[in-house]
Amino acid sequence: MTRPDFMMQTYIRCTDDALWHALTDADEMARYHFMTSRVTRHGDTFDARFEDGRPMLTHRILSERPKTRLEVDWAGQWEDAAPPSRVVYSIAVEGEFCRLTIEHFDLTHEVV
Repeated sequence: MTRPDFMMQTYIRCTDDALWHALTDADEMARYHFMTSRVTRHGDTFDARFEDGRPMLTHRILSERPKTRLEVDWAGQWEDAAPPSRVVYSIAVEGEFCRLTIEHFDLTHEVV
């Protein structure tokens, strides 16, 4: 198994339904994202834009297991030449919290 280039875990007091909705619904994504207020969904592809309307990122769902795992290809639009990378979101219920693990693979720039 390949190790991620970047990994982060956080605990959120919510249900797995609510967290899944926040990761897969364009309006909810925009509500929780700190750099954009507009995300659109076209089939399995999500497009996020900066506040000034410039493209920010695009991601496309590669696979999903509802409420537990979401895998996307992720393309930052601020770096025109950067190829897409892959992100895996994993959800685990722990009491009244959900543990969200984010693993980022195939990054082409240095992670500091």
